[in-house]
Amino acid sequence: MFNLTPISTSDLIFLLQVLVVSAGFYFSWRSLEAAIQTLNLGTRNAQAQLFNQIVLQGRDLNYKFMDIFLSGNGVEELREKQKLYTGTVIAYYASCYELKKVLALPPHVEKLLDAELRELMREKQIRDKWDEVKHLYSQDFLLYVESVRGIK
Repeated sequence: MFNLTPISTSDLIFLLQVLVVSAGFYFSWRSLEAAIQTLNLGTRNAQAQLFNQIVLQGRDLNYKFMDIFLSGNGVEELREKQKLYTGTVIAYYASCYELKKVLALPPHVEKLLDAELRELMREKQIRDKWDEVKHLYSQDFLLYVESVRGIK
C-alpha cells in the first residue's frame, strides 16, 4: 500500500528547491501587488496635482483680468492688454487639453472645461483671436476646439 523507502538526499534537495521557488513566487507576487498600489497612488497624486494646477492657473487668469480691466488704463493700452489676455486664455485651455491627455481628469471637470470653452468661443473677440493664433496649436487641440464649438 505505502512505499516506506527511506528519503534520499536528492529527494530532500528537490523538496527544498520546490519550497525556495514557491517562496520566491510568493514574494514576487506580493512585490508586484505593492508596486501596483504604489503606481495607483502615484497616479492619483499626479491627477490631484494636475487638477490643482488647473485651478491655480484659472485663479491667476482671474487676477490678471482684474488687473487689466480695473486698472483705469487708456483705451489703446486697454485694447492691447485685452489682445494679450485673450491669447493667454486660449493658451490656458490648450494647456488644460494637453494635460488631460497625459492624466485623466474627473469627468465633471472635463465637462466643465468643455462648457467653459464652448461659452468662451461664443465671444467675437475670442473667436477672432483664435482664428489669428490657431495655427500655433497642435492639430489635436484644433480639432478639439472645433468639436466643442460644434463645427464639423
